[in-house]
Amino acid sequence: MLKPRIIDRYVAAEVVGPFVMGVGLLTFALVTGKLLKLTEMVVNHGVGLGQVMSLIGFIMPAFLELTFPMAVLLGVLLGFGRMSGDRELIAARACGITGSRRKSSTTASPAWCSTSIMSRTTTARCKGC
Repeated sequence: MLKPRIIDRYVAAEVVGPFVMGVGLLTFALVTGKLLKLTEMVVNHGVGLGQVMSLIGFIMPAFLELTFPMAVLLGVLLGFGRMSGDRELIAARACGITGSRRKSSTTASPAWCSTSIMSRTTTARCKGC
């Protein structure tokens, strides 16, 4: 197995910050869309707050299935955009680091996470069929 180089850790660190921010904000945006229905359940039907929180926990995998790919795109675009703006990509190319080496550190981990989450939510949906 390849040991990650310093450049891999640096590129991953540039992408992780916007990725985490994107997951948080996009998930929050999707949860607020369902918040009106959940508040109606609390007010009109007398559902407890604990039950509402468990409902949010049950619908969270479906939201993460949507937000992870969008957050990966956001993280990669913002990370590489900042590196390109600071001319770090040109400096890396001048040092002999190929484009595939820079891309491998940013696509392997998010792709694995997205695939893992999608397979688990698909399995959870099919068990109830």
